[in-house]
Amino acid sequence: HGTIAVGLWMVAPSMQADVADHDELSTHARREGSFCSVFSWSTKVAWTVVALLSGYLLSMTGFDVAVGQTQPPEVLNNMRHAYVWVPIFFLLISAFAISRYSLTRTRMAEIRGELEARRGAITAQKD
Repeated sequence: HGTIAVGLWMVAPSMQADVADHDELSTHARREGSFCSVFSWSTKVAWTVVALLSGYLLSMTGFDVAVGQTQPPEVLNNMRHAYVWVPIFFLLISAFAISRYSLTRTRMAEIRGELEARRGAITAQKD
């Protein structure tokens, strides 16, 4: 779970910057704050849904709290399968979604060029 979260927090901010530039090209407005807010809200909703569904997934494996540590072998096997296949399923969905992401490095260079031609280059200020 940690590796997926690290990947999300490394990739998403750069994608947000790309989307903000693409949006500015279309709307002539900078709205990165809105994109950041939607991303933050979406991740909070996702973590909440995961927390809610984890109990259902555990019960679907046949886990019984009353039995305690002496769960039947098929329950542990079901838990093992759920631990492996549920993340793989969602990683495949994520991979498909990322494959549909059209803002390539080349396209972003074009967008950056168009934005700079329109409003000039933005330079970092040094104190």
